[in-house]
Amino acid sequence: MLQENLDGARAAAMKAQLILSEEGDAAGEGKALRLLAEIYAKQSQHKAAIRAGERSRALLRGEESAFDEASMLFLVAQEAVQLAVIEGARVGATKPLKRHARDALDKAEKCAKTAVKLCTDNPKEPRMRELHGSSLCSMSQVHMLRSKYDEGLNTAQQASKIFADSGNVRNQASAALLCADANRAMERYKESQNNALEAIKYFKMSDPVDEKGLEAAESILDF
Repeated sequence: MLQENLDGARAAAMKAQLILSEEGDAAGEGKALRLLAEIYAKQSQHKAAIRAGERSRALLRGEESAFDEASMLFLVAQEAVQLAVIEGARVGATKPLKRHARDALDKAEKCAKTAVKLCTDNPKEPRMRELHGSSLCSMSQVHMLRSKYDEGLNTAQQASKIFADSGNVRNQASAALLCADANRAMERYKESQNNALEAIKYFKMSDPVDEKGLEAAESILDF
């Protein structure tokens, strides 16, 4: 979606949220905030996306499906991971995390864990399987940014198995890339390169090709 279209959608969602709030329509306001969170995420406005997502979940508690709740938790987790990176969190960093980065990772972990639990508690919902894998990837990122590489690798491998079952090649590529990062951080370079080659294969199979992911995977081969 073009930036101007996102700006227009954001303005409309903000107006709807204000009207629904004034009318005391909590469910309607929650849905408007959900849309706002998704728009903010697309615009890389991480703090705004987190605030809108958390407020939406609070208003819709008990009113939405387990899948909708889990998907919003996943969105907040991902935005919190991105915020942590902006605040200085890095894989392999030797200095202690700054408070804002630490807080963002705490939020990401809490949301991702809750999303995973919702997915495992509702296995009959077909969409949950893919979301389960994505939430595990968020958990893997948190572990990696906290220098818990073994945990990051194990979690990414769990996600990879889920995506292999579902046949989602783009997500398989992302999980393989996480495995490559974890193995590289633990100086397991052969394993890391094998993971990177797997990621490259799946990124190339994506439609359209994920150029950003492909570049990241190829950079590991050059390491």
